[in-house]
Amino acid sequence: MSIHVKTAAGWQVLGPGELPGLGGWAEITSVWDGSGAKPNRYAYNDGPGGSGGFDWVAFEWTDDGELRTDAGGLMDALLVSGGNGAGGAGLAHRTTLNATQAPMTVTVSISLPIAAGAFTSVASFLGPFNSGSGRVYGGAGSTLGGNMNDSSNRVGVTYDITGTDKVYGEVSGSPKPNSGDGGISTDGAAGVVIVRVPAAQAAGVDPNEYVDVP
Repeated sequence: MSIHVKTAAGWQVLGPGELPGLGGWAEITSVWDGSGAKPNRYAYNDGPGGSGGFDWVAFEWTDDGELRTDAGGLMDALLVSGGNGAGGAGLAHRTTLNATQAPMTVTVSISLPIAAGAFTSVASFLGPFNSGSGRVYGGAGSTLGGNMNDSSNRVGVTYDITGTDKVYGEVSGSPKPNSGDGGISTDGAAGVVIVRVPAAQAAGVDPNEYVDVP
């Protein structure tokens, strides 16, 4: 799925080039501060059959950490709040943001038990940006998922920021790890923080700082 951004020149596909009026992509230089779990890395081409499109690299944090860039710039991001055990799914915020030049702290939200109540959620953070929290019956930031009062409205939202479609903010009896899923009579799932840049903008990251996911 292509991401389109409205600029002074009209709607444009979000690709490796610089976007008029918005600037260029961030160059990621570090994704792990030496503590906690290393983020996962996904490297892929978004063209049909994995060729002919844009080459991307996505980093996925399932634990708190840190992100550093050379001098700020654009990043494609998905920030997902944790779900709870009373049928409330976490909010999912997909956006293109301007990274700060200073190191950005990554905070991945925890899951919540049944006792927390269906209207409770904890946001995930990437520096000053967050996934949102609060009333989460609507799940995934919309009416598409997480509504425990509507059995047809529990499907969550699907994003392919890591190269394959994944569902976030679903209501389920078996919440998926780090999906923001809301649990049915079981604890919800923790959230996640994911950023994506053109592959060339992450070429300098030390391979010892991440775990490659095929």
